[in-house]
Amino acid sequence: MTHEISPGEAPPGRPEEITVFLLDGKPVSVGDIVDAAVFRGALQPAWLDLLRKRHREKIAVESHLDTDEEKVQAMADQFRYENDLISAEETEAWFDARGLTMEDFDSYITRRFRDEQMAEHDAPDPVNFAFASSEERELLRVEAMISGQFERVASGLGWRMAASHGAGNDERDSADAVELERNRFSERTGIAPSAIGEWLAALGRDAAWFEEQLRMEAIYRAHCERVLTPEKRSRMLSSLRLPLTFLEVETVEFDQAAAVNEAYLCVHEDGLSLEELAKMGRYPYTRKEFLVEDLSEYWQRRFLAASEGAALEPQAEDGVFQLCRLLRKQEPRIEDSPVEQRIDRRILESHFAELSGQCVRWVLR
Repeated sequence: MTHEISPGEAPPGRPEEITVFLLDGKPVSVGDIVDAAVFRGALQPAWLDLLRKRHREKIAVESHLDTDEEKVQAMADQFRYENDLISAEETEAWFDARGLTMEDFDSYITRRFRDEQMAEHDAPDPVNFAFASSEERELLRVEAMISGQFERVASGLGWRMAASHGAGNDERDSADAVELERNRFSERTGIAPSAIGEWLAALGRDAAWFEEQLRMEAIYRAHCERVLTPEKRSRMLSSLRLPLTFLEVETVEFDQAAAVNEAYLCVHEDGLSLEELAKMGRYPYTRKEFLVEDLSEYWQRRFLAASEGAALEPQAEDGVFQLCRLLRKQEPRIEDSPVEQRIDRRILESHFAELSGQCVRWVLR
């Protein structure tokens, strides 16, 4: 997200008041987006991650464990690289635009490090966001902003507002659809209808806001059902045949070039399986499934060029030598859930980009 302030726009007093986009000139703030995402459950994974990180960080501090400064710095550098923040001035401007500080960033990176450092510790019992401490609720905003998840949920609200903005009276007044969304809310949150008022009060919202969220969700769901036709899915599947090709790959890791080269000969010429080879030498073995688009361009080319059962020439990375074999390669099928989800996402992104472009103007992006 880049930040563009319109002429005459006054800076907000609090981070949650920062304007993210305008809907026909009406500002939609960071707080609006976070609360709507909490209603939809869109930030629930991020919330559970934050609670786990905080729990593990507390254990690490109480145990007086040292921080690996080199690893922490590497994490920070990776973030700057991924967000194309080369200079200190660019980094500071990026955080200022989002109501964040460098202290927020340092704490975010440290939590990530502690989470990995204390991976053997289980997560704590979850707490509902609305009833959490103000400190933890504020940290969710920080986590979502820095991790990039905020941009996704902001787009999600923009899509819903755009769909609702262009909806007719029949859609907005569909009592059955709204009631169905009310039931879905209780099912995904575990909040009984009789407790919704208490939840809203804790969140700082009222019944009118809640009813509007229900209406928007009902209209958006109906909109998606009209857009996601079999014909559009079929056309999108054809255009994404290669990126959505399914791969099943087994990998063995070695710590010496001589060992991996010898293993490659055993696999390539003698037909020994990687799993057998790993057991014999007690090497780390993994078996994973991918879609081609999830891999780097380098690995995409290698796997697409390989035939099923083929062992790829060894690859060295950060002192680790990998030997991979392609077990299975399968063209995408619409009945496969991961494929269907990605096709639907592409169709909706294209549709709502056009629809929201008519009434939504981004200020922070």
